[in-house]
Amino acid sequence: MADQKRFEFGVRDCSDHMAYVHAYDGWLDAKKEGTALDYCWNNFLSPQTLEAIHSLRRQFKDLIRESGFLNGTANENNDHNCFELLGGVICSGLYPRVAAVLVMFLLVMSFSQSMLMF
Repeated sequence: MADQKRFEFGVRDCSDHMAYVHAYDGWLDAKKEGTALDYCWNNFLSPQTLEAIHSLRRQFKDLIRESGFLNGTANENNDHNCFELLGGVICSGLYPRVAAVLVMFLLVMSFSQSMLMF
């Protein structure tokens, strides 16, 4: 039965990691409604573990803000529901060098037509 619940969380993304994200997001919603314990009981989740994850996420958010990657007034990232982006971040963390971001520089030169060579 617990495996069925885990499957339901991850079925749309085919990923255990994304299932954890969906379970956490559901727990947050239930916590706001005051039904977090029922949510955990019905989905075979540990409230202590989810609280620990919540604390770690706050710590990471503070570190990202202190590093200057997050505006001091912003409460959350605009892409927080972009599961494709999150999947890419998870993949890059699990498989270093699976992809790279190449920054291309444009070299602008001025020259006369007599300097043009083909």
